[in-house]
Amino acid sequence: MRWYGCSTKFDPTFPQNHADLGWALTNQWHADSNTGSPPVGWYADVKNGYWSLVIHQQSSPGVYLKTFSIIDVPLPVGTCHDVKMQIKWSKSDTAGSIKLWPNGVQQTFVNGSTTYNIRTLIPGSTTVYYKEGMYRQATTPTDIVYHTGFRTATDEGGLYGRWSAAATEPEEIAEGKARGIGRAAESAAVGHQDVMLHSYVVASWQAGRNC
Repeated sequence: MRWYGCSTKFDPTFPQNHADLGWALTNQWHADSNTGSPPVGWYADVKNGYWSLVIHQQSSPGVYLKTFSIIDVPLPVGTCHDVKMQIKWSKSDTAGSIKLWPNGVQQTFVNGSTTYNIRTLIPGSTTVYYKEGMYRQATTPTDIVYHTGFRTATDEGGLYGRWSAAATEPEEIAEGKARGIGRAAESAAVGHQDVMLHSYVVASWQAGRNC
């Protein structure tokens, strides 16, 4: 089980109609496979004006059982979204689980519970790694999203120290790369291109509102 914290802000110019424009992904935990979508990720395209926590339930990488949102939170632009999550990583739909606190308020998922049990790892894969940055379907508007303060720990208290727990477990290693430590990252998708600027982060500076 891991705890995560991050801050994401959508620029005031960010389109509020991505459900019409096409898929758009901002934060994700991607499997250690080049096939398939991330088992857990934040999307801006499920419902216009909302940011959605989406599950890609797969029997093996790229073999989909179901794709669905477990919660849609309002997406006010120009405002910092401080997100805290607890994720139990498992290939089992009963052992895996997610809990969520945006801006310090624990959320109730679509199942009516504050805990959503679902596989958070994909059978046939071993681990996940975290990536943040705008990744979207080719479309015309420019999308600008700011990311900062990513941190991870084995317990909730570890998110609030001078430094969060070092990312020594495989799911925290982004293809062996660690960049942007203690720094903000900005991603933009422009024109008809699919653009993603990855911010690979294993620790961050002091916790709290950073954007």
